[in-house]
Amino acid sequence: GNTDCGHFMRDDLTLQLAAAELAPSAMNARAAYEHEPDYRRILGLPANAFVHAHFRELIVLDDVGQNRFKRERYQAMRARIRRAAPATTVAGVYVRRGRTGAARRLHNEDAVEALLVRCGFVVVDPAVMSVDAMIAKMADAPVVVSLEGSQAAHGYFAMADGGAVVVLQPPFRFNNVIKDFTDCVGLTYAFVVGRPAADGFVVDLDGLTRLLALLSSDKRATEPRSPVPRPSLPA
Repeated sequence: GNTDCGHFMRDDLTLQLAAAELAPSAMNARAAYEHEPDYRRILGLPANAFVHAHFRELIVLDDVGQNRFKRERYQAMRARIRRAAPATTVAGVYVRRGRTGAARRLHNEDAVEALLVRCGFVVVDPAVMSVDAMIAKMADAPVVVSLEGSQAAHGYFAMADGGAVVVLQPPFRFNNVIKDFTDCVGLTYAFVVGRPAADGFVVDLDGLTRLLALLSSDKRATEPRSPVPRPSLPA
């Protein structure tokens, strides 16, 4: 969470929700992400940061598992974010990555956006939009499409229950880290792997079109799904 906004939202904020049931939380002081203050305002989770501190007693939470308690906190965050704006009526949302963070150069991004707009999607650009403006376009959207990266978190925290997240995967950086999240909260997860091109990649438009058609015909992508069950651990 200190280096990636997506992990800050999925891991740090959910950890702070868990800590609230035990004791005042504390975090190391760092530069805030651009959208962090607004998310903290909407979620009611103020930062309690320290450069130097001495604790007489300290509880450290190891909060890795995608279990029922984590799901309850994800759902609480999603509910608070979605209540910040009326539900949208769009077919879906495309969340731009822009030029922030590690490079993911999608050469045919303009063509991808044009295809999605023709399908009734709206485009959200975190680089130039506030959290409130983004939520107004994304609240309860049934489908979120985005490049692999932290910016996708803006979409999948605001989207509808039972919706589908479509990740455009660079061929040189295949990363399924958010599938744990989508499984935990009952969202459908899908992806398209691009083809290498110069210093980036391209996404096959026909393949993306077929995937969107498959999702629209799959009831699991348009109706609330039960979270994926996890095996019980021995006592």
